[in-house]
Amino acid sequence: MLHIQGDDSAARLGSAAHEIMALVVKGNLQKPPENLGEIGRQWDLDSEQLQDLEYLSWRGVELWRKLLLEVGMDEIEYPLESQALDLTGTADFIGYTVLLPSYQVIIDWKSGYKMGDELTQVMGYAYLHNLSFDIDMKPEKIIGMVCYLRTGIIDTVEITQQMLTEWVIKYQVQMGSSIYRIGDHCQYCPRKYECEAVAVLRKNSIAAFGSNLPDTHEKLAELYPQSQALADVLAGYNRALRAVIAQHPDGLPIGDGKRLFLETVTKQTITGEAVDTISGIYGWRTSVTIGKTKLMDLVRIGAEKGKKKEACDNLMKELEDAGCVETTEYQKLQERKE
Repeated sequence: MLHIQGDDSAARLGSAAHEIMALVVKGNLQKPPENLGEIGRQWDLDSEQLQDLEYLSWRGVELWRKLLLEVGMDEIEYPLESQALDLTGTADFIGYTVLLPSYQVIIDWKSGYKMGDELTQVMGYAYLHNLSFDIDMKPEKIIGMVCYLRTGIIDTVEITQQMLTEWVIKYQVQMGSSIYRIGDHCQYCPRKYECEAVAVLRKNSIAAFGSNLPDTHEKLAELYPQSQALADVLAGYNRALRAVIAQHPDGLPIGDGKRLFLETVTKQTITGEAVDTISGIYGWRTSVTIGKTKLMDLVRIGAEKGKKKEACDNLMKELEDAGCVETTEYQKLQERKE
């Protein structure tokens, strides 16, 4: 199994510096830990190396104080693994950006000077970390940082899902694999429609749901991976179908004298500010939270016969004038008779 090392040199000084930085980050220390000397001796550092470790620790504290304004912590010294890729590693820091919490952050501390493209290692960490998210919860970006304690330099890269896909394909080629291994990353791969492994998985998944469901709870739970693969198939089909229908304003035939169209639907949502406004209009004693459909039903019930639509229109106008209605549009597949 290939291991992505946290420190390329694997030196005792580097290992001690990583241990120090874990304590600095975890305790949000303003200076190196008091047991710095003890940690150095545990790694068999001599007096000169202990002085170097103290220097690196002070530089690390300074770096962390800068980073603390931009990132929040989730994990430190976090083990990552993909059995499918035979790949493991330990990320020094995993967290998120303060301004955009949906962006993940991975930090790798380096005790030596810059040597080559260290960001490639962070890409590996980012890929392994990305595997821990469900397909619909993948982070938009992962910010990879390589922080050089000795010089104070921070190399940064914004990693997208597409970049991770390209990275894993390159990794597979470098490892001499004759076939791509399936996983969550497949949905971003430009070769997913021609990949033999994905085709086999999808075929097996469809077959698993083509008959009666299992009669035991355990066997039903075992179908979860196939259900996710099948969901990916359906999601890909729907995306492709929408793209095709969008090119045909008159729709396309789907049999039985019907055509399929892509219609733009307008949706109105009553915001929270509407509660007091509605109470003021109707003199209600108690404010309530209510959806638009339910509210219109209540208005129709209370309105005079023949004036129900007018009552609904008047209320919606009052709410719109008060800025309590949000209007959004989305596209929906719709069947019609030819």
